[in-house]
Amino acid sequence: SKDVRYCQAIVEEAQRCQGIIGDLSDLARGGSLDREAVDPQDLSREALRIVRRNRSLPAAHLSADVPDDLPLVSADRGKLLQVLVNLLQNGIEAAGEEGSVRLSARHQNGNLSLTVTDDGKGISPRLLDRIFDPFFTDKASGVGLGLTLCHRIAELHGGELRASSPGPGAGSTFTLLVPIEAKNGA
Repeated sequence: SKDVRYCQAIVEEAQRCQGIIGDLSDLARGGSLDREAVDPQDLSREALRIVRRNRSLPAAHLSADVPDDLPLVSADRGKLLQVLVNLLQNGIEAAGEEGSVRLSARHQNGNLSLTVTDDGKGISPRLLDRIFDPFFTDKASGVGLGLTLCHRIAELHGGELRASSPGPGAGSTFTLLVPIEAKNGA
């Protein structure tokens, strides 16, 4: 029945929220990184494979520009994958059926720079300052913790996550910077 489906959806969403909050509380307590040598091309390929498998996402055009000669980065592969998948999914949702999303990677001043660019609805300057705040979202569904978690993962690696957008209707760009070499304490 419809009521049973609604109840199942509520339970599933509550479990998802609980998982995200658990992840956030782990990270807030310092969060440990399981570092290994990560190949940016393998990481990018895996992230794209995961989002392409997600049939609930719009069929946006996905492309990648990840050179095969990038240096390995000392990082937590699972956590970086989590960030890339989240950024790609957000980009696909913003771009919609007719839009496109591009993942690119570069070696930049001792950092691996991973950039996700979409040609979707863009982000107003008013919202751009708040998108990494916990529980802030402009989506009809979701709890507004995905980008907060991504931002925290970047910080744990001694890196950063940046967002930019020319404004509404002009797409957006998210750039994850991760030091190639692990820094002490990061």
